[in-house]
Amino acid sequence: MLPPDRMIAAIVTSAIAIFILWRIFTRTSQLPHLHDLAAVADGQLMPEGLFTIATTDAAVSYEHPNGKTESIAWDELRRVEIITTDEGPFLPDSFWVLTSDTTQCTIAQGAKGESMLLERLQSLPEFDNEALISAMESTSNERFLCWNKARDRG
Repeated sequence: MLPPDRMIAAIVTSAIAIFILWRIFTRTSQLPHLHDLAAVADGQLMPEGLFTIATTDAAVSYEHPNGKTESIAWDELRRVEIITTDEGPFLPDSFWVLTSDTTQCTIAQGAKGESMLLERLQSLPEFDNEALISAMESTSNERFLCWNKARDRG
């Protein structure tokens, strides 16, 4: 057992080290903030629940925890796919891939707002729900085409 003065020194040193590490990690913009972690702790997937999908009549946007935003306009959408990987359950393993002629937006399934995105995607003419179901059953590295805009649809 340590003498009382050494015990106090060890506790103070440990507290300082924890404080320094906390400051380093909370200043890193790539890491989620503590309030973000608390917000998704109520049943959301992690880390997928740290991402946010916003669906409007004009476009879909996807916000990353670091503030980066991707978006694609509905009238520019040409293709909807789902990519599955074998990396789950500890990493995101299922992604929406929305593609236009000029950009691609990759969205982790399980992000906040996904239900509105799914509803909008399923309203696309000839959206393939069977491909969606097959993707949800997949635990390997695969790609599923759910929708492809026909050139004559305009």
